[in-house]
Amino acid sequence: MTGYGGHDDGATLDATGPAPSPAGPPVEWPVGTRLLDTYEITGEPRSGGMGVVYPARHLDWGTAVAVKSPQRHLLSRPADRESFVQEARTWVDLGLHPHICACHYVRTVDDFPRVFAEYVEGGSLDDRMRGEDPPLYRGEEPDVRARILDIAVQTAWGLEYAHARGVVHRDVKPGNVLVGDDGQVRVTDFGLAQAPGAHRGTPRYRSPEQAAGRATGPATDLWSFAAAVLEMFTGGGPWLDGAAAADALADYRATGGRWARLWPVPDRLAGLLARCLAHAPEDRPAGMAEVAAELTAVHEELTGRRYPRQRPAAARLRADELNNRALSLRDLRRAGDAEVLRLLRRALEVDPRHPEASYNLGVLRWRAGEITADDVLRELRSALPGDTGRASTERHERVRRLMALVDAERGATAPAVTIPVVGTTRVAVMRALPDGRHVLTGHDDGRLTLHETATGRLVRTLGGHAPHQVNAVHVSADGRYAVSTGTDRAVRLWDLSSGACLRGRKRRGPAARVTVAPDIRVMALHRLSDQPDRIRIWRLDGRRRPYVVRAAAEVTAGPLFLDECTVLIAESGGDVGVWDWPHGRRLGTLRGHSRSVVLMAADRAGRRVITAAADDEDLTVRVWDVRTGRCTHRLEGHTAPVGALAVAADGRLALTGGDHMARLWDLDTGDCVRTLGGHTGIVDGAAFADGSADLALTTELGGPARVWDLTTGRCLNAFEQDDVPGVWAELTADGRYLLQPGRRKVVVHSLWPRPGAVALQVCRPRSALDASAGDARGTELVARAAREQERGNTAAALALLREARSLPGHERSPELMAAWRRMARDTRPTGLRAAW
Repeated sequence: MTGYGGHDDGATLDATGPAPSPAGPPVEWPVGTRLLDTYEITGEPRSGGMGVVYPARHLDWGTAVAVKSPQRHLLSRPADRESFVQEARTWVDLGLHPHICACHYVRTVDDFPRVFAEYVEGGSLDDRMRGEDPPLYRGEEPDVRARILDIAVQTAWGLEYAHARGVVHRDVKPGNVLVGDDGQVRVTDFGLAQAPGAHRGTPRYRSPEQAAGRATGPATDLWSFAAAVLEMFTGGGPWLDGAAAADALADYRATGGRWARLWPVPDRLAGLLARCLAHAPEDRPAGMAEVAAELTAVHEELTGRRYPRQRPAAARLRADELNNRALSLRDLRRAGDAEVLRLLRRALEVDPRHPEASYNLGVLRWRAGEITADDVLRELRSALPGDTGRASTERHERVRRLMALVDAERGATAPAVTIPVVGTTRVAVMRALPDGRHVLTGHDDGRLTLHETATGRLVRTLGGHAPHQVNAVHVSADGRYAVSTGTDRAVRLWDLSSGACLRGRKRRGPAARVTVAPDIRVMALHRLSDQPDRIRIWRLDGRRRPYVVRAAAEVTAGPLFLDECTVLIAESGGDVGVWDWPHGRRLGTLRGHSRSVVLMAADRAGRRVITAAADDEDLTVRVWDVRTGRCTHRLEGHTAPVGALAVAADGRLALTGGDHMARLWDLDTGDCVRTLGGHTGIVDGAAFADGSADLALTTELGGPARVWDLTTGRCLNAFEQDDVPGVWAELTADGRYLLQPGRRKVVVHSLWPRPGAVALQVCRPRSALDASAGDARGTELVARAAREQERGNTAAALALLREARSLPGHERSPELMAAWRRMARDTRPTGLRAAW
């Protein structure tokens, strides 16, 4: 028989709940059902007092687990579910002990808490006591009595461990004692007797104080334990309520066991049980340690030989268990982020290169915007083993799988589309259309080409500026028209739907900075060499003569068009003039900067403007109400000159960047609401995705283009780009694509559909028996190595330490690392084993 958790052997179902069907419990998950894409149900469920228990298998590890699912009607209210989770956590927090059925974690499945516990091959003690040929009673009387006492001793050890950690079971009974095929006993279902829907213990085994609703403690478990041991020996008893077990035992001793159906209870054991069944809790034995010692003595007295088992020690929590505990708490929202991160950091103290703990801690910090995906991957790469062997191969596969999950969450698995651009080494010129579905590129041979963004397919070719190079393209807000400039000094207006050139103009004179208004109806020229204080503005509707705006001082930034008639012109010294350019009339001045303004940005309506001087003597960014000329906020925080500005289309948010950092600002309040860290170079570009309020882009000198989730401050993607000055990537307005100009190409990265959060990763649970055995083996090997080192046998000591480090969870344990450092005094380095 296979056992996978305790089940009910007494009336513990809520009276208002449905009775189980005679054919078995209702099946929520048929065999083959997958849970969390990680577990598969492998068998039929079994009923328990609180619900049903399913056997399941971990799909990757192939290990078995028991999934305990409480009855929904017992936890119908949120408060009840919260209470259940709290009690289940009590079990999780017990950790690992050879005589405790380990609760690996509690996770939410289908919006309901489920307990994932150790799977025990065998069955419950109750199973072994019932039926036509109960396994507990097979064999000769001496063997059966020894078997019963062995089970009792192991159960007492498990309860002693729990009591030492402040945990009282409150429902000790044969159904909550699991007996493996190897005879190993584990107590299960700690804390669940306190959960909603559970009565005060199972009636047949409960103590008088439980029956009366009084306070309970470890002495309560002694009573229930004694009632269960008495039942094992006698095969049953005349009591229905546990509070009557003491009277039943007294009657047994007085009448010579007239009602017992099986083996007589040894006198010494009967005396111990009588003390455990004392009515007053304070009259019972001091604790389970005393009970276990007395039971061991009874076993040795009856068998005439030494009790074969050693009193076990609790297994130390390794990195695996700390990692799993952190995820369990987080999944059930039973701890704040600080507690979860603390447990993960503790795991990394035990094993600084633990793959799952490194991944989970890194992903959580990445999602919080503290680090980037590249930082997570870098940390995982450092966990790759440097040696060979089966264990190293398995660890290598674990790390690579975790790295693939990071790539999946940031969407790096989607292949990029490359649009070729004719040229030699020049960086491509391009502009996305507002619909995000097309991109316009300029070529060195003078052509302009229109492509589908998603596929790179060529839609249309425009004649352009052949044989001269295209050096800039601009697209109208409605996506119908474009303006291009070239090295032939020509400016051309295009109808993108037909490919026709609607108008062209060649400019004369020295080199000039060209600025095109967002609606591409007007164009401004600033001749830096001979007329630095003047801006020439042309309408692109056919008027041949320019409008000339003469500033009060040298112009220090490209003009910023706010609407059809208003333009901002920055002047040397820090003033910004507000001009009605068609009439050549200065409307006002934005005054406040102490150094010349070199960057300006505005919202779509042109009502809110931000400016920056980008000078060490003036690091502020100022927010202006253009209608009144008033500075509404000073944005302070950058520690180096600002190199990038952007304002969201609705004017509520702004992005600034410069000192290896970008900052997100609330322009209504002037508060910095988020910092975007992780840049390796000076931030020189920033932009919002107009159609996706939570998405933004930053570029940096010598570094990647980064796409950000503004709701969390998290860097979703970092795309490397050609290391050429003046290269700025572009987000399409809908936030679906990132366009990255490069040498002789434009690379299109798909950002949609936005990848969802991948699952955090639990570790393969260790059984308490394996964990304790591993601890004992590790301690033994370290001690032997120390003795060999004292004898001067360095080679043997080194071999023992290497064997100890090969034990799961022990490679970087503190005691082993200390022994390894001591060994270093007697050896010489031959190579790098690992680094962290």
